[in-house]
Amino acid sequence: MKGKTIEGKAKPLGAYPHIKRVGDFIFVSGTSSRRADNSIAGVEVDENGIKYFDIVAQTNAVLENIRDILAEENAPTRTTVAVHQLPHPDLVIEIKVMAYKKQHD
Repeated sequence: MKGKTIEGKAKPLGAYPHIKRVGDFIFVSGTSSRRADNSIAGVEVDENGIKYFDIVAQTNAVLENIRDILAEENAPTRTTVAVHQLPHPDLVIEIKVMAYKKQHD
């Protein structure tokens, strides 16, 4: 099955979709707090150019992005795994989702 990207969400940085259904399984690609305009929720820069990262704000934004991506399919589930580096230095969290929803018979 072909995956799809969701209108109004940040364009994937690679050649992958936001979501893909294979039978009864739903796969959501790694999702961050990046917005459609490429700004990142949970990052503040002070007058000296020092960045401050808010893991709570980023986590909430990630879960909201996943909720929006899964809105047509089902409620989100998640697994969190630590990684060495995310695709942008201002990102402190990214979540990948696999869900199950039986298709109509």
